[in-house]
Amino acid sequence: MTPTHHPPLELLLDYAAGAIDPAAALIVQCHGAMCADCRAAIATFEAAGGALLDQLPPAALAPDGLSAMLARLDREGPPDRPEIAAPADPVIASLPGPLQPLAGQTLGRRPWRSLIAGVRALDLDLPGRAAGAVQILEIPAGRGVPRHGHGGRELSLVLSGAYADAGGRYGAGDLQIAGPGDTHRPIAESGDICRVLAVTDSAPRLTGLLGIAQKILGNFR
Repeated sequence: MTPTHHPPLELLLDYAAGAIDPAAALIVQCHGAMCADCRAAIATFEAAGGALLDQLPPAALAPDGLSAMLARLDREGPPDRPEIAAPADPVIASLPGPLQPLAGQTLGRRPWRSLIAGVRALDLDLPGRAAGAVQILEIPAGRGVPRHGHGGRELSLVLSGAYADAGGRYGAGDLQIAGPGDTHRPIAESGDICRVLAVTDSAPRLTGLLGIAQKILGNFR
């Protein structure tokens, strides 16, 4: 099924220009793996950027630039290239290609953790991510996450299954963006388990009695 909720144009442009944080870049990569239209748009933006670079005059190289670069390579050696094996876990194997190595490496270090009402989360270790959380949420059919608001931006990409909230229905490949002032309670549709890649700038703010408990016991993640 073709996604109907896509990243905004400015997010795709920022990704193509390399002006995007690692977590948002991961969201765009995974959406692109599931959406041919956005994948083509990114390729067009990248090609346009390359054409602009070709029109720039060449920059002069410092007299000792080459020797300095070679000396640095001798000191640092080649960059590490982690071996990427085929995922053995069936859940990991079902994820979009750009997400599989990160999820597999994380699962090798820590298990899924239970949240509430059968919902579980895998907290991903994403290098370069300074704040917030990057998670894969697994929501059983008919279940939902608690109603919550946001202190920052939340990007939610549906990897499989579907969920619905006050903003509409989101199926595989769809991206929902929530910001400060938005409150919602995503509930998974009947049928397949709903898996979501969620990127948040700050911890969700629960509402009602759970919100009171959150303030007392600490932030829900």
